[in-house]
Amino acid sequence: MDRLVRISGNRKAHDLPGSTVATRLSTGDWPPADHELRVIKRNRKVVSGFLQPSQQNLPSLFFKHYLTRPSLFSRRAAKRTWKINWSLHTHGVPVPLPHALITGNSGVWFITEAIEGAAALTERLADNALTPGQMQTVTTEAARAIAYMHSLGVIHGDLKWGNILVTEELTPVLVDLDSARQRWRVSARAGAKDLARFIVGGLEQGLNTTWAARICSVYCETRALSETTIYETMRPVVRRISLRHQRRYGRRPVSLDTDPEYPPNDNVPNSK
Repeated sequence: MDRLVRISGNRKAHDLPGSTVATRLSTGDWPPADHELRVIKRNRKVVSGFLQPSQQNLPSLFFKHYLTRPSLFSRRAAKRTWKINWSLHTHGVPVPLPHALITGNSGVWFITEAIEGAAALTERLADNALTPGQMQTVTTEAARAIAYMHSLGVIHGDLKWGNILVTEELTPVLVDLDSARQRWRVSARAGAKDLARFIVGGLEQGLNTTWAARICSVYCETRALSETTIYETMRPVVRRISLRHQRRYGRRPVSLDTDPEYPPNDNVPNSK
């Protein structure tokens, strides 16, 4: 039997999506049927997508369904993700509002609000949906959000561009906090390693080291850190991540030492 472990909002406020989930659990109407789910990703361990509400006036929810039978470790990991997600949202970091955490025989369900009209940063770039100026604005705001997250003691752990959504208002939203960790303090070194994953994403998309230096500057200004320390710490990390991506995915090499040697992309700033 599945059990509701965490829920946001007031359970008695029936217009809340989280309350809908609680009601379904209490009446035994869980897990949802396949036709209620719009799956966007599926593998052996996890299924993710959108849970369509039965009432048209309610917003849809985003779910991640971990298929393995919950162990003590997986339940603790899910609770950790919930706690971090909720804490960041409370402090104003742009992350989805968590709605419910459910564990039981059907696995672990982590449910958050669905960011309507949002798309991954990589998709926005592929669709030519952003002008160079908009791309600069979005990535700069993302750097500030990352810096603020680090100032709260949280390491994301997987800051690839696919884990940064861009809303219709061009607001970046950090998602997929499965690898996130709460620390008493995020050191400059630890923060630089986390930021390096984000930098690699931009360099692989055609942005150059001038853009990377600007992102580093924004990050350091937000956290009051030394730009030289952060940039030099990122340099070998960017090289290692790039090498791993070349081997696994066949991606082009990037580094903070030289600009990428491939044709410029007119849809991204500073790529010429």
